[in-house]
Amino acid sequence: MSLTDIHPRLPPELLHLIVDNLHQHIPSLKACSLASRVFLTPTRSHLFHEINLEQDGLPKAFSEVLSTSPEIGSCVRILRIIDQGKDRGTTGMLLKEAQPLAHVLSKTTRIIEFMLMAVTEWSIIPDALRISLCNTFRQPTLKSAGLYALLHVPFSLFRWFTNLKDLRLTIHSNVDAEDRSDEINGNAPAISTKLDTLVIFDPAPEPVINFLLRPETTLDFSCLRKFTVTCTKNSTPTLTSILSTCSSTLQCLELINSHELPCGLDLSDFSSLTEVFFSAFVDYEPQSQNELFSSLVDLPSCIEVIRMRLTIIDFDRLRQLNFSYIDDCLSSEDVPCVRQVKFHVTFFNSAIPISDDDVKRYFEDVLATLSKKGILTIVPEHRMR
Repeated sequence: MSLTDIHPRLPPELLHLIVDNLHQHIPSLKACSLASRVFLTPTRSHLFHEINLEQDGLPKAFSEVLSTSPEIGSCVRILRIIDQGKDRGTTGMLLKEAQPLAHVLSKTTRIIEFMLMAVTEWSIIPDALRISLCNTFRQPTLKSAGLYALLHVPFSLFRWFTNLKDLRLTIHSNVDAEDRSDEINGNAPAISTKLDTLVIFDPAPEPVINFLLRPETTLDFSCLRKFTVTCTKNSTPTLTSILSTCSSTLQCLELINSHELPCGLDLSDFSSLTEVFFSAFVDYEPQSQNELFSSLVDLPSCIEVIRMRLTIIDFDRLRQLNFSYIDDCLSSEDVPCVRQVKFHVTFFNSAIPISDDDVKRYFEDVLATLSKKGILTIVPEHRMR
């Protein structure tokens, strides 16, 4: 009698279901991987699903793992490289561990989400690592990409996305119109990529937006469903250039550092827009009681959710805001579909110490005065002293 007769094997589908239910419990996954060889492959797909290389030495260690077990590379679906170095010299992880990072990227060929954070000039990244980074962005499985603080990114890096849906660029993600990187000037035709989500956190987003709109990048915004961007009152021409291409598909618009719509920005034709978000730092005396909320009357009638984050310099400034103006906006016929209004309030308690109980009572009093309290929520968040 064979061992198979004594210990019948479970169907592979059942083994995978068992392991899938342990996805959030790393110790159990590790125990299963050691218990039996049949658990090894399914547990690896969970244990190595998400890899964060954010400390010196981790790239080298993971590179050694991939050298001995290259099959693990196909298990990595989310890869984040976070260089904590704050200078732009030669001390960052991208420069000190360029070789193991390049090896890791060459072995992880099924990435669906990739993030690179490094305050580093693109041109000083070693050639081998730049080539590996470019190949990662070319992967057909890549759905989400984030570039954080990387300086002077060339055009070509944005030409090779094939199935990208989510693109995120943050502060100082400067771009260059001229390619200085021979390794990405290939002869293969660039492929037009239709984005679902675009996020730009930059104190001066206009150059980045104008860059992304250039034909050389081959990015298509006609199917954009969510757009998050820092802006000012004077950002209208630049924003309109993107928004005009997605007026029938955009569902969520998030405007950061703007307490009202940029001047002249017309959203009346956005038939799919159901959610808007404003973020403002209130460090001035409002010229009128309704100044902060005046943008609400300019929204299209299909809006269902309005979110606003207010950062107040101190508690006294918060008291000066007239939340009751929201009643008039919501009672008008201009916004008949609104079913939720949510204010996130963060403020600096720099003058007079105030307890959490005082904050809670204040917002309870505010809500008590509003007739639309059924759909209005005010959320006091962390306070900075």
